[in-house]
Amino acid sequence: MKQWLKWMVLCIAVLAVAGCGGTKSDAPQSTTWKVGTNATFVPFEYTDESHQLNGFDIELFNEIAKKAGMKVEYKNVSFDGLIPALGTKQIDAAISGMTITKARAEKVDFSFPYYQSGLGVLTKDGTAVEDLSKLSGKK
Repeated sequence: MKQWLKWMVLCIAVLAVAGCGGTKSDAPQSTTWKVGTNATFVPFEYTDESHQLNGFDIELFNEIAKKAGMKVEYKNVSFDGLIPALGTKQIDAAISGMTITKARAEKVDFSFPYYQSGLGVLTKDGTAVEDLSKLSGKK
């Protein structure tokens, strides 16, 4: 594993464990994280041909759990249900391709972004698109 990825995983694991705190209790703490995902966003999270969760996010969280000495129980949740499931404590964490917005950040805490994406346009003949208005009416 590349050195920067090891540091990122370690930092996320530390933040995740620190964020799992709460009030002191005599009740034993669970050694299993219930993690929600919406397994429809290849290559980040998806169900493979053997019906197992797979993808970058799943591998990332598995590594975080391994470093933290925790087990993971995944729950495939509709995308719109991930934040409500966190709010009602049906899951302890969520890992799924999700853009951080102000509205979402008011409801849940996000990790530091670990993937930056963007959009691109492919043209049939390789013509550069200098202005999005040039795409009006195109298919």
